[in-house]
Amino acid sequence: MRRIKGWSRKDTPLLFHHKGDTTLRAAFHDLRELRVDVAFPFLLELYHDYRHGLLSKDELLEAVRLLEGYVFRRAVCGIPTNSMNKTFATFMRSLKKDRYLESIQAHFLLLPSYRRFPNDEEFRRELQTKDLYNFRNRSYWLRRLENHGRKEHVPVDEYTIEHILPQNEDLSAEWQADLGPEWRRIQETYLHTLGNLTLTGYN
Repeated sequence: MRRIKGWSRKDTPLLFHHKGDTTLRAAFHDLRELRVDVAFPFLLELYHDYRHGLLSKDELLEAVRLLEGYVFRRAVCGIPTNSMNKTFATFMRSLKKDRYLESIQAHFLLLPSYRRFPNDEEFRRELQTKDLYNFRNRSYWLRRLENHGRKEHVPVDEYTIEHILPQNEDLSAEWQADLGPEWRRIQETYLHTLGNLTLTGYN
């Protein structure tokens, strides 16, 4: 990681434990939970420029959330992660700091093929059949989904994730009748998907 002029080691904890602003702290926490270490140099430079007035707080927050969306969408769409190292190593070269956020957005949109930012259609399609129960970052998406737009925080770690359509390979006659003759294929396809998972305080 190249040294950023004006950056000292004592500044590093501020990046992920930002005490001055709850929205930034939450955004960095969400990104850290996705374990995207290859983006760390990019984040350091963004934060450096924010502290030196080149990037506003709202722009920094939007940039971090864009990065979060990029990493999560790619994971859901099953795009290999081996290209992200190069993506973030060269990211800053494409930015125009007089139009900082706009150039970040444009760069994400212009990334080619295997480095792409999945669009809404691709993400929605893959989300319907993705195994989210065995997803590496299950606690992340559960927390983000359950707390989206809520004023009162839901502590998802205090709940159990359960299947609506049972995991039992020998479904009851009632379930088989409801699902029809292709009940086994339907169970295999949608068992661990978002639509079949729910949180409960009772097990």
